[in-house]
Amino acid sequence: MKKFLSIFLLFIILGCTEEWNFYIIDDNVKEYSLSELKNFETDVIYETVVGKEIRKVKWEGVASNTLGEGDIINYISEDLYLVSAPYNVDVILAYKKEGENILKEEGGPLKIAVDPNYGCKCNWLKYLKIVEFINSKNSLSIYGEVTNILYFSPRDLNVFYSIEDIIENRYNRVSLNKILDKAIYKDKAEKITFVTENDRKTFDLHEIKNIDPEVIYEEGFNIPSLNLENIIAIKIE
Repeated sequence: MKKFLSIFLLFIILGCTEEWNFYIIDDNVKEYSLSELKNFETDVIYETVVGKEIRKVKWEGVASNTLGEGDIINYISEDLYLVSAPYNVDVILAYKKEGENILKEEGGPLKIAVDPNYGCKCNWLKYLKIVEFINSKNSLSIYGEVTNILYFSPRDLNVFYSIEDIIENRYNRVSLNKILDKAIYKDKAEKITFVTENDRKTFDLHEIKNIDPEVIYEEGFNIPSLNLENIIAIKIE
């Protein structure tokens, strides 16, 4: 009995990384465990760390673009942070650092490691729960004077609710301010331009934020209160 309790306590203290489940969303939704991911072919990304001396840090995992198809891949964390990256950028679902399991305080047991030549380290999303493959032509892109360039699929309007809501695709609407907050627009931004299939309309950013209209997906991204239909992009200027 004492031996069993000792093993149980060790299990609690160290945690069981094999129990971490995540989802791949392509044409459908598939759930995987961390142990199942480790059966896929391993890929490596080396991070250059500059300190008292320059060293290479080895991250091991599975190349995300081997797990589905789409020209954009969205990565969503347990706490609902969202990162978008082009399909052809080298990104791995990392579960090892320098040959050891990734610690919780470093974003483990599963995070993304990104080609160091693309973007910034802020893109190395921690506590990965969802990998979603999307087509940019069917998404709503947010770009311009933002820190986090994003591509929202219709399903991603659920990212403001819960992981379960994303999986079940329960909601089709959210306030515009929440979308802008995810993109993290820069302080100097003054204008917002909505690009539709047929037109472009520009507004004062702060006035639109005060209104905080609702974005609804119904056969396209629409903002009824602004008479905007089939929005394909939002540019912050």
